[in-house]
Amino acid sequence: MPTLEEFIKFLTDPKTSVTKASYTEKRGKTGIPCCNGKSEEKSTDAPVVTHSLQRPVIKETQISTTSNKEEESRGIYYAQRSASRVILSTARVYVQEKDGSRQSCRALLDPGSQSNLIIEKLARKLKLQYRSEDRAISGISQTKTTIKKVTEIQLSSAYNNFETTLKCLVLPSITEDLPQSKIDVKNIVLPKDIQLADPVFKEPGSIDLLIGAALYWKIVTDTPRNRIEGQPALQNMQLGGYISAYTQ
Repeated sequence: MPTLEEFIKFLTDPKTSVTKASYTEKRGKTGIPCCNGKSEEKSTDAPVVTHSLQRPVIKETQISTTSNKEEESRGIYYAQRSASRVILSTARVYVQEKDGSRQSCRALLDPGSQSNLIIEKLARKLKLQYRSEDRAISGISQTKTTIKKVTEIQLSSAYNNFETTLKCLVLPSITEDLPQSKIDVKNIVLPKDIQLADPVFKEPGSIDLLIGAALYWKIVTDTPRNRIEGQPALQNMQLGGYISAYTQ
């Protein structure tokens, strides 16, 4: 079965026109086409070749074009949807300096990470002691980053008395500023009693720490709140509440 495009091409191609498709054209005395090379006299019953069949074909072509446009529109729609941003969970925490004072910093919560990370700039500011240790971190497409320094930090919550010791790999940077652009929060509904782990989560800012799976699952408490369709899930933890599972 030929496709619509092949059928249209067949009808519009001069080499395969209706008058030449089934026989070699010869004309009789009256100029009427006849078959088999024999001339025939004019007949009132002689068939007349018309292009009436081409009209529905043109209509079908228009329908096909419209269909293609609809498919293109759907493609653009999905492209726009895929360009949307997933809000990553962040928290404000304290890290203890060498002299016992505390430094506020911003942490990214990543339950998919096997390691905890700290940027070298913060480690130097806190005057933390390093330990030489070769580690390889695998990322997307199995890209590997070699880590040469490891340190330990005293991490504490900004909202309660929770604190813990965390072993961190030291890197020049963890990720780009998060979020990448300011988040529009006018349509986000948050409970009045929620104490956000990162009150300025909507503002782009640098990431100083990455808290991996080992600690993440120890500090998560209760079940997600605010399960309203189209609204973010709110997860409570020892560091305060944070926004998760929200796409904008």
